[in-house]
Amino acid sequence: MLLAPQASAIILTLVVLTPVVSGVVGGVGVNAWMEWVTRLIPQHLRASGWAIRYLIQGIIGLAAGPVIHWVFTHQPGAHGYSTLHLICFGFLALSLAAQLGIRDEAPAPTPAQAKKPPLPLRYGPYLTALPGMLRSQPQLIRLVLARFTGMGYLMLAGFMSIHALEVTQQPQAAIGTLSWPI
Repeated sequence: MLLAPQASAIILTLVVLTPVVSGVVGGVGVNAWMEWVTRLIPQHLRASGWAIRYLIQGIIGLAAGPVIHWVFTHQPGAHGYSTLHLICFGFLALSLAAQLGIRDEAPAPTPAQAKKPPLPLRYGPYLTALPGMLRSQPQLIRLVLARFTGMGYLMLAGFMSIHALEVTQQPQAAIGTLSWPI
């Protein structure tokens, strides 16, 4: 958006679709990531690890408020959103850099795993088996529906912020503050 302001409408549409694309890409990779976390972190430390993760996320979220306010005060509109997306990309790059330093040694297969036939390497057979697996597992269907609809608030949060600014007649920079207008 910074480099092509004439294409801001198209780029903004892609930004709005980001949660959908992120959900598809995350849905493909999240299971492997969860398996990786399960192997790396002992069970008795896992709950503490998640708590620390969410605590760090909350602290970053609180610190982000003044940053968002500052960015929109000095760069309103598309430039401000572009800067914020660049900052988010920076955090993702830091996360990737931290994960690249982790070395995971694959455990030796158990006797039960050693007897299993190797899984096919193609993704297509898994996709064709998915409808049958869903039909045979009603609990899984409910979990998928709960997860699918439960993440809808993430898509609405940005629009609710913009609506709140319009209703309260606050400047765009007020998105980053926790104060209530009087």
